[in-house]
Amino acid sequence: MVVFFVVYGFFFMKSNDWWRFPIAIQIVPALILAVGCWVWVPPSPRWLVTQERYDCAHEVLCRLHGSDVAELEIKEIRESLDVEDASTQATWADMFKGAVLWITFLGTTIQFLQQITGTNAIFYYAPTLFMKGGLSAEAANLATAGVGVVLFLAAWIPVMYFDRLGRKTWLQIGTVGMFFALIGIAMLLRHAEHHPGDAANNAIVIFPYFFYTFFNMSWSSGSWTYAAEIFPSALRAKGNALCTASLWISNFIVAQTTPPIASAIGWGLYILLALFCVVAFLFVRYALIETRGRTLEEMSQLFGLDDLSGKANDGNSERNELLRSSIDSTREDDHE
Repeated sequence: MVVFFVVYGFFFMKSNDWWRFPIAIQIVPALILAVGCWVWVPPSPRWLVTQERYDCAHEVLCRLHGSDVAELEIKEIRESLDVEDASTQATWADMFKGAVLWITFLGTTIQFLQQITGTNAIFYYAPTLFMKGGLSAEAANLATAGVGVVLFLAAWIPVMYFDRLGRKTWLQIGTVGMFFALIGIAMLLRHAEHHPGDAANNAIVIFPYFFYTFFNMSWSSGSWTYAAEIFPSALRAKGNALCTASLWISNFIVAQTTPPIASAIGWGLYILLALFCVVAFLFVRYALIETRGRTLEEMSQLFGLDDLSGKANDGNSERNELLRSSIDSTREDDHE
């Protein structure tokens, strides 16, 4: 939120190079973060255990959680690492086999839709959008700073309430709100084309704020949460990598195609994005399975998977046995 107003402040500099200063200022908080991490943030206990520095890991855990649970946490970390070592047998091909293919489709699609429904088509080109609605360059930049305020305030809604209604409910509510916001933007841009200078055109500021209120309370966190929850442990790292790649591919498409599409069809761009919202709503309503309050074991059963290996329930338990033997071996070592 602060960054938006910093950029707005530098907009008034009498120099063509004013944009360089907001970029340079980012070095200051980055240095503060680097020094703070170096001085005050302890090493990761998990990393220390991977390096077999158990005494250091125990010391860090005692600082963080107290000595009573430090030993137990080290044991749990070792068991978790053994599971991960065994699960490295999972290949990229496993992501596209059997029941896992459906999970991969759900995760990559929800992340793709998060971007293709228009968030960065508005965000990247907000000043241009506001000026097309009739605002001056100064007013457009101030309105863009207002987007930062809306993003900040709306981000608290899922923090407090996201688990109360469930993932699908929030995503559907958000999609409906985004749809109407995009329709509003399209209607006002069309009005501005036919009635330039009309004071009513200034109302275009309202609809991006409306859009980001609904986006931040739903898709902004919901797509990431859902994609992270649905993959079994053995495949989660590769699954999240594919989902994140899908999101950034969609982001790239939006960034590269928004200017030429807007030049070609003007306000029709936002009608197109609204149609993507319709697709997203249907996808969420009919394809997604609600994951709120589900354990990992229950999640695997929902998708017809073996809870440890992520393989379809077809009698293939080789990887399961390896994972279990890894954990049992660690436990035996601890007892000795």
